[in-house]
Amino acid sequence: MTGRWITDTIPSKRWPVYTRANAAEVMGDPVSPLGWTYVWERACLPAWRDAYIAMGMMSAAEFEDNAAVGGCFGGYFYVNLSNIRTYGARLGSVEAADRGLVGDHPDKPPYVPLPDDADPQAMTRAAAGMAEAMAWTKVPYVDGERDKAVQARRGRPDLALQTPTELVARAESMLRLLERPFFSNAVAGSLAAMPNAMLAGVYAALGQPDRSLELIGGLGDIDSIGPAVASWELSRLVRVSRELTAAFAAGVDGLWSRLQRTGGAAADRFRSSFEQFLFDYGSRGPAEWDVQSVVWETEPELALRHIDRLRHADDGESPAARNADLRATRQKLADELLAATAGNGVLAGTATAGLHSSRVFLVARERAKTAAIRIVHEIRMVLLELARRAVADGHLEQPKHVMMLLSSELPGFAASANGWGDTLAGRAAEYRRLFDRTPSFFIDTASKTTVPTMAPDAVAEARPGDRLQGIGGSVGVVCGRARVVHDPYTDSELEPGDILVAPSTDPSWTPLFLAAGAVVVNIGGVNSHAVIVSRELGVPCVVSVDAATERIKDGAWVTVDGTGGTVTVE
Repeated sequence: MTGRWITDTIPSKRWPVYTRANAAEVMGDPVSPLGWTYVWERACLPAWRDAYIAMGMMSAAEFEDNAAVGGCFGGYFYVNLSNIRTYGARLGSVEAADRGLVGDHPDKPPYVPLPDDADPQAMTRAAAGMAEAMAWTKVPYVDGERDKAVQARRGRPDLALQTPTELVARAESMLRLLERPFFSNAVAGSLAAMPNAMLAGVYAALGQPDRSLELIGGLGDIDSIGPAVASWELSRLVRVSRELTAAFAAGVDGLWSRLQRTGGAAADRFRSSFEQFLFDYGSRGPAEWDVQSVVWETEPELALRHIDRLRHADDGESPAARNADLRATRQKLADELLAATAGNGVLAGTATAGLHSSRVFLVARERAKTAAIRIVHEIRMVLLELARRAVADGHLEQPKHVMMLLSSELPGFAASANGWGDTLAGRAAEYRRLFDRTPSFFIDTASKTTVPTMAPDAVAEARPGDRLQGIGGSVGVVCGRARVVHDPYTDSELEPGDILVAPSTDPSWTPLFLAAGAVVVNIGGVNSHAVIVSRELGVPCVVSVDAATERIKDGAWVTVDGTGGTVTVE
């Protein structure tokens, strides 16, 4: 696709290179116009920018606009790679910044240093911010932000009884509430790569390279594991009940409605537990950062499909039990590392700081993200109520068409949806065409006058003996049958021990990790969702394997080395 889409960003002149790394994990599909212009441009991007400033990465004067942190091109979300490289230069290693975000991607644009990348004052400021963060026992305010997000859900009024003015006011209040947890998410996310780098340096000095990944798994208290644990507990209720097993065996379509009419103590307990599950995790689902996306509260059968899959698993696959074993292993390794560095002040101090900060930053990042997703969902529910009314009054053809609005148009639409139908239907048709293209992994806007063509390229299938290089995210070596899965909710042939090969993952994929022998994804960094969940469940994982879902044939036998970051076709 060439030319601009209605949400496309005017790129940063100073920081012109952008990448889909990490961005594709957050939003793999084209982002909706309302999702981008309302949620991201008004809340997320400014909070992200402010996080960089607060950490000392940049000064406020350096930011011309929000495009310095991220942008939308051809309808797809991108992270500003140039900006991250500047921060890497100020901390002494552009290579480390690249490695953490894009790995050894073959199309990686060369780093072109800017005159002030290594500005002494900026370098001092960035180093001071990093030193301060390393002393934190927790990222400030994160627990309070979680509590405010829970209260926002608990305090949701009956939206059907709200006036249009009240609905817009609630959305605006949620938008303001979103800024703080997204700020914390950006702070913790930017810092989360540091502990692994510190521990890797210690192990290298001890002559034991590639061991650091073993120490940043099994942390416990990672909020992104919550949905898997809760889904597992619900699956155990089904597994021991003849009535619930029969209800699930009859099919997931319409299951929640049938369960509402099912009698008996087991059904009552399941309904009560599942309603609490929807309260706690109803904001989760595929592409959950976009307000247009279907999530578990709006379509409960999505969550029930995961429970249906998990009910067949043996009790020994419990995620809580797995994580407990990993925590014990982590503690043993940590004790061994501290003993090995005792007497060496520098190494011992670095090891202690790395062990401490790995937990602080990773726990905080996932907690802040969970709070932010909750608040995005509260905005989603307001927009869906406006859409419901417009469809009922005959002004919109489909509820999703409301997501084709721009932020500036929302108040007028809320006041009167009359006359918007054709405009939004036309935009929806154009928007759907964005899905027919594959976005470039990198965009160098300094050398392009328009968004580059994004047609899918032919990818050669890997042959026996081929070794695909990615980034090791969770340790272990496993050989198994590859199962290429593009949608976690469709019926796949993934069986226990199979290798899950996916484009990228978010919390809606987590239950599949419980069955997988290993996980391989096209896109993702060292602290992406796939990596964090794999570490907490003890599943080997390799991320950033370019075009893995196209190059690895479904059913092929592969060996996954989660330490070395390779996938070998047998």
